[in-house]
Amino acid sequence: MREKPRKGRYVINVIDSIYANLTRAQRARAAEIRKARELVRPKVHDIAVTFHAAVPREIRNHVYELLYPSMAEVLETGLIALSKLPHSIADIHWLFPKVVGPDFARECVEICYEKASLYFELVDILNVRKLLSTDSFEYGVIPLEHMRSCEVMFTQMADGYYPLKASDANSGEYIHELESLMHLKQAGSTQVDLVIGMCREPPFRRLYALVLHLDMLLPLVYRYKDKGLKCRVLVTTFKLEKPQKRRDITFLWDMTSQKLTKKVDEWGQTVDKFIVRRIR
Repeated sequence: MREKPRKGRYVINVIDSIYANLTRAQRARAAEIRKARELVRPKVHDIAVTFHAAVPREIRNHVYELLYPSMAEVLETGLIALSKLPHSIADIHWLFPKVVGPDFARECVEICYEKASLYFELVDILNVRKLLSTDSFEYGVIPLEHMRSCEVMFTQMADGYYPLKASDANSGEYIHELESLMHLKQAGSTQVDLVIGMCREPPFRRLYALVLHLDMLLPLVYRYKDKGLKCRVLVTTFKLEKPQKRRDITFLWDMTSQKLTKKVDEWGQTVDKFIVRRIR
């Protein structure tokens, strides 16, 4: 007598069957979409070219901004690898000249750079200058000339190592790369956030990390201010790898450079003494 399949195995088989059918349907749907795009591409190209020639730039910008939400996620998280960006947006057809014409595509990319908040983590800082001066699309559009918002995250390593110290050999390179932000064409209207992210460790470790980062960033922020660049210095901690509420400490730079340097030195000495006591 044939044994009846167990209930659990039966449920799994049903789920597998439904998934297979969905996958086939999705592939068929994707094929239909590709076919439809190829059929309408000539008309889309004609419409985009006619639109660009007939409508003034101010109104065209409003249209590009309506297209932006579909690109926001890719741009705001993907601009870390600007050289790979064109390959990340293969489905966003209005960024490609062969679909909408070179002028429409170029202006759309310009709006993308203006609206996106470019995000760089510690591992990317040494490439900031190169990334912001790279014409990834080869349209003659440089991010440095159009960007209006940028965030740089300095993250303390989970093992307690603090990679950014003013005395480290690499710190000068980090500062050199970040100084490229002072050459933004839209510097007066660009918001730059320098975020110090720390692990949720004992308070003295977090204070130690904060002092180290302040020591390195101290002269850079004064240079930003002198160049008229809008800059904020924010502090946050991470819980389960997710950043918590940020605290704005930019007010520290209301002091003179000499006074703040002295303060940071005093804080550093206090932390050093506390650490020595704990070791003993």
